[in-house]
Amino acid sequence: MNKQTPAPWVLCTSSNEYSDTWFAYSDKQGKLFEVSAGLYTGVDEQSSYEEAEANAKLIAAAPELFENEVKNLEFLEWLATKASEFNMWSDKVQQLRERISLTKAAIKKATE
Repeated sequence: MNKQTPAPWVLCTSSNEYSDTWFAYSDKQGKLFEVSAGLYTGVDEQSSYEEAEANAKLIAAAPELFENEVKNLEFLEWLATKASEFNMWSDKVQQLRERISLTKAAIKKATE
């Protein structure tokens, strides 16, 4: 059972003259999460703004990315099993198993 707040998350922002703060809002749960804040007083303010905004978008997309990664893992495992059963794509099975291992590690990182 996932402990994470389910998708979708909607990205919104709050600004003042010194900084912007991005929030991810979960419509299903009615929760608001601060996902990225930036104080733009440095030399490269535009770069800092763009980086903070990009990070906020990535974080807001995380629930969907996670759900898709779990589904992808199921498919990759099925494909590796079928490829082995029918002795197909023998040159690609090792790559497939490596992708499965990396996918499992990413899911574990997100859930433990």
